[in-house]
Amino acid sequence: MHQAPCTKCGGNLEFEAESIGSTAICPHCGDETLLTGPRPPAKGKLTVGIVVTVLAVGVVATTILTRHDRTERSSAGQTRAPVASSQRSLQENPASSTTVASNSEHRLLQPISGAFGYTLGGKLPEGLSIAPAQTFTSDTTNYMPFDNITVCCLNDRRVCTITGTAEDDNHAVVAQDLEKKYGQGNPIKDYDGKISAIKWNDGNREIELSWLEKLSTWLSYRDIALQKTAEQQLELSIEHTIPRLFQPAIGTLGWKLGERLPDELPLDPSVHVYFDRTTNFWPFGLTAWCLSDRRIWRIDASDTSYMGSVLSTNSHHKFIEDYLEKQCGQGAPFRDTNGAISETRWSDGRREISYSYTSITYRDIALGKEKTEEYERSEREAMRRLLQPITGAFGYTLGEKLRSALPIDPELLCYTDNSLNFPFIEEVFVDCLSDRRISSITGKIDSTQFDSVKKVFEKKYGLGTPNSFGGEMWSDGKHQIILTPSLIICSDTTLYDQWKKERAEQKSIYRLLQPITGAFGYTLGEKLPEGRFIDPESHAYAPGPADSMTNYLSFFPISVDCLSDRRICSITGTVLHDQIAVVRSALVKKYGSGRFETDGVETWGDAERAILFKPPILIYEDEPLYDQLKKEREHEKEERTKASVRGL
Repeated sequence: MHQAPCTKCGGNLEFEAESIGSTAICPHCGDETLLTGPRPPAKGKLTVGIVVTVLAVGVVATTILTRHDRTERSSAGQTRAPVASSQRSLQENPASSTTVASNSEHRLLQPISGAFGYTLGGKLPEGLSIAPAQTFTSDTTNYMPFDNITVCCLNDRRVCTITGTAEDDNHAVVAQDLEKKYGQGNPIKDYDGKISAIKWNDGNREIELSWLEKLSTWLSYRDIALQKTAEQQLELSIEHTIPRLFQPAIGTLGWKLGERLPDELPLDPSVHVYFDRTTNFWPFGLTAWCLSDRRIWRIDASDTSYMGSVLSTNSHHKFIEDYLEKQCGQGAPFRDTNGAISETRWSDGRREISYSYTSITYRDIALGKEKTEEYERSEREAMRRLLQPITGAFGYTLGEKLRSALPIDPELLCYTDNSLNFPFIEEVFVDCLSDRRISSITGKIDSTQFDSVKKVFEKKYGLGTPNSFGGEMWSDGKHQIILTPSLIICSDTTLYDQWKKERAEQKSIYRLLQPITGAFGYTLGEKLPEGRFIDPESHAYAPGPADSMTNYLSFFPISVDCLSDRRICSITGTVLHDQIAVVRSALVKKYGSGRFETDGVETWGDAERAILFKPPILIYEDEPLYDQLKKEREHEKEERTKASVRGL
């Protein structure tokens, strides 16, 4: 080891002799310094990284920063900071790292200096744009499985925290790699006593690996002293912002309760809300709630846009409560359904302020009641605006009994009408109670005729309410019509709930006319013949165009999913558009009428195998084998992740 003073502050540095002539960040002054001394025989120049060690702040605030700032990244966010080592690794090359004296009980196998190409204590390059929370975020595929990197800085751009986020729970693989580099970490348990994080700490810097089981993984590197400085800077910023938020019982931010929101600010037309996400009151995001005439009845100031739980974790809520009590007097605690205090409220009888740790809300009580009345009035008007009452469809009336001559499937409690007597309708399904009263009527439409059908309904019932399926809905409070690109569903809501209960009692397996075995020359459960190439990643075999087009003219392409032992677990074919009606007719003839789901998928099934048809896709599936395939894919994904982490 070699020792030399910092060229900027004179502090003593200790480093490998091979690093003489390179530059590093001084742990004393934070500036870049030249490592000097007599140069050893040439063994190849190594880049030096100085380790500065510090205490951590919880991973929660950093995690929320990571998730939010994905939406705030600038074009410069795709540029990564320079790295001290030419290798892509979680930790910089240990052979080139400066060693700083530390307590022996904190000694790690390698020093902590940084990660993902960034150095703790080093300055973030000026070309990289940071958000108001002094963070820089970038997406990257260079450090898989971590696809999002967040760097937290001080006001002078010195890096204090580096966090990588993975959208999968890969903590076991990452932990193994970290233990090889730093030794055994300290497990951290959550409130349930389960280990949810592991920490490595050398007294000045720390690494924290945390995870949500089966969901996400976070890996954070922190300089403890710099993180404390960042927290102090944050406190000063918030304490400067908070007084500007409070104008008790009047409003805030230049907006006034009872006054109209300026016309240039766009309101969400469905709920009459304006979201202000500027940084003028960072870290608070602002929301104005208005009546239909744009008068403001409620104003929210919430910190969730940038800092998440900063207020609760750093006791800023006490600062806010003290400020409110100084302005408005003692507040009244409000308890939730579990009896816990969820917020504190102040009111002068006309207006109200409430505070709940992460948000501050101003309300005009009278205007709030007016908003409720306005909403209820609009709901009543929506029910009354039907041009005609909803009674039924396709010749069937809701609530009436189905004619005794028409057969009802005893297991499905449904009558199927294939008469094709109605324009645009391919088939009609009538759901009935055990006493034959009609609870719902469903018509299957050709998706190409959706716009035409929609015009017919709007002409009959008026403009409908958009639904989540890409269509519209009409309702009079008791009856409703749901239109989707593939279905028309007319139902009596009370009878339909009763029908669902009766059908749930039918426990026997749905009987098919023929058993499900396979399709397109392939049999579920049998092995794919040798010589046919199975893609190792997708586990799928795709017959060539000549084979598919010659033998099965109605389908192209065709795909066969196989297990590692080549057993076939699912077969998928894409139906040519002009053959959709022909294919479905053949399925009904072979297996009987299928069951329709809300999303338009028609299914046939027995205890283990199923057919799913949502034009133009037709799938044959052996469910136990397909579940086994999903497990194989998950295992292979984990193995690829391990290999990727080893190469970090």
